[in-house]
Parts: sequence; structure tokens; C-alpha cells
Amino acid sequence: MIIHNNIRWNKYKGVLIPAEAPNKKIILDRKDKHFLLSKSGTYFLRWIENWDIEKETQFWYIIKDTFGGFEELSSNTRNQVRKGLKNCDVKKVTGDFIIQNAYDVYLKAHLSYKT
Repeated sequence: MIIHNNIRWNKYKGVLIPAEAPNKKIILDRKDKHFLLSKSGTYFLRWIENWDIEKETQFWYIIKDTFGGFEELSSNTRNQVRKGLKNCDVKKVTGDFIIQNAYDVYLKAHLSYKT
């Protein structure tokens, strides 16, 4: 992963693409593009512009921005969600709690990855 101008980029099949939501505005000048290409060793960059425009184009993206409730999930998915809810606690916590506890969780998770 490369981070440049607060945009995270990933190599994918020889192309450098942003690891950001498609609606995040990406502005690159010639110098930025050259830096990213030389740092990544890829042949080209790809990103999305004019995300939410009024007129219809040939480009499309599928987004589901509503949730109709638990009933719209398949039986198997509902079962998996129920299992997940049994095995976790959701609580509102303070920033101090995160500062005191989150790094250990991050470190254990990171050490389990083969990086």
C-alpha cells in the first residue's frame, strides 16, 4: 500500500487503484502521477471521477443504500448474523478506552498476519 496526499493506493493486477470509496475526490497533478507510478512500479493509475453526476453515462457502480430489514436476508445469512450477535458485545466507549485498549488488539491481529 502507498499513501500519497492522504489517499491510500493498492496495486491490483499491475494497476494502481485507490483503496478509497469511489465518491472520494482524487486530484493528482503530473508530479503526483509520476511519483505514484515510479514508487509502485505499475504502468498506469485508475480512479473514478465525476462520481455522482446527473446525466446517465456508460459507467456504472452498484450501490445499495437502503436496508429493508432482516427479512430481506437469506435464511443462511440471517443465521450467520444471529451467531455473530451472540458472540459479540456492542458498547459505546470513550476515546480514553480506545487509547488504553485498542493497540493491544491491533498488535495481536497484526502479528497473526503473514506480512
